[in-house]
Amino acid sequence: MAVIDVVQADMYRRHYLSGVGMSIGSLTVGSTAVSASDHLSVEIIETNAPVEGGSDLEVTAELENRSEEEVTEDIELVVGEDPEVVDSRTYSIEPNDSMTIDHFRFATYPVLQNDEFPVAIQAGGRSAETMVEVLGVDELDPQYAEPVREVSVRPESEIMFEVDTSMLEETDQIRWFVDGEHTLGPQSDRPSAYRNQTGWEFRILTFDSIGTHEVVAVADATENLRTSWEVTVAPDGNVSPSLDAARPATTEVPVEGDYELEVDVSTSGAELDRVIWWHHVAVSATTTDVSGTTDTASIEGGGLRDDSVDVWILDEDNVLTTEMAVWAFDEGATLDNGDESETDADGDSVTIIESNDPVTGGETLEVTATLENTSDETTTLDVELVVGEDPEVVETRSVTVASGSTEQVTLEFETYPVEQDDSFPVRVETAESADEREVTVYGTGE
Repeated sequence: MAVIDVVQADMYRRHYLSGVGMSIGSLTVGSTAVSASDHLSVEIIETNAPVEGGSDLEVTAELENRSEEEVTEDIELVVGEDPEVVDSRTYSIEPNDSMTIDHFRFATYPVLQNDEFPVAIQAGGRSAETMVEVLGVDELDPQYAEPVREVSVRPESEIMFEVDTSMLEETDQIRWFVDGEHTLGPQSDRPSAYRNQTGWEFRILTFDSIGTHEVVAVADATENLRTSWEVTVAPDGNVSPSLDAARPATTEVPVEGDYELEVDVSTSGAELDRVIWWHHVAVSATTTDVSGTTDTASIEGGGLRDDSVDVWILDEDNVLTTEMAVWAFDEGATLDNGDESETDADGDSVTIIESNDPVTGGETLEVTATLENTSDETTTLDVELVVGEDPEVVETRSVTVASGSTEQVTLEFETYPVEQDDSFPVRVETAESADEREVTVYGTGE
């Protein structure tokens, strides 16, 4: 998928409206008709303009068939100075009869300043047109929205946009616009569950294309308020956070018992912020705060039979990584093979914390990892960087780590100048531990 605080008037005129509903307004307006048929007349008889930006603009029209035969026509709703058909429906009208059409409703764009534009109904070569007005809305206080107004991410990143609904009535809605277009509501029940539990409503958006994108949320309330974000998508944007390890390591865990679910998380972009734990069946969320570039989060184990747990990891810019069904609750499950970490209590632990990917083929890829010595003695570790589906050791370093201490090491290798984009695993290994992540090399196109 997809802000600019000052949006030009021509953008407003391109994106007044989107969506279709089922009610009409109550303001009677005049309209003009251009004759192209002696049998059909078209008239706009009502709109609910003016409306506040972000609210529904509702239109109703009347068609009259003055012929002795039934008439079937495509009825089109057209908006804008540069006319755009935004809806088309087919109706049949009996001889010498009329029909009132009241099925058109649109979510207007949340403009900052008042704006006018034409709305037309076209049918059978005839057109009726009227001008409507959308009223500008005020900006929402930044404290009621997350993340910060400007975010930079890499392609295919997900961002979780949030609006505090504490100032809204229960029936008030948040409407979302991406690059001027109204987005449809989510297909899951998680946003409403999250709003009920936290008081915040969210929308997750994925950004694929390089460039700058505008996201706007408007509270459709007594007095509409909008908040906006500018999202820059670039090869050097922030990297999404990652889940480095999950304990218990088994994917099936007991329904009951005294144990914890624990994850190691990290990021090389903005610092970590939260881990959200989702139960599928209960549709409930538990939030754990995390910080820094590496951290561990945990919650008490146990759940519902046939339930599973998703883990969402967010950094301070609300850049999101979702790990689906990390655990499933099963009445017959035990922790015999899942309550120990991948490393011994006395040994070393490796965690990749960042890399400089994506890089262009032929450039140097750097992978940085932390080495933790959990033993009682100082130890010297041989650390290897292994790359590829057919693993190849490309660099080896010796690092001395004091007892109970952590050291950081950066390993690197020169990537091959591939013609097309390529993704492959990289792995940092010691004799007792290892960590792996996927990296991307951009093709040179030659």
